[in-house]
Amino acid sequence: MRLFGRHGNYTSLPDQVCYIVSFMNLHSLYVIYSVAYLLVLDARIL
Repeated sequence: MRLFGRHGNYTSLPDQVCYIVSFMNLHSLYVIYSVAYLLVLDARIL
């Protein structure tokens, strides 16, 4: 699972590092979407 194989810069990194980086990116996106969803709910309630 090499996500950065196309660019050729991170091909030397292990697969676990790429998986951890992708997981952190997905987690940050999930946090951002959940915060935005809560803000939308607050706007609807108010």
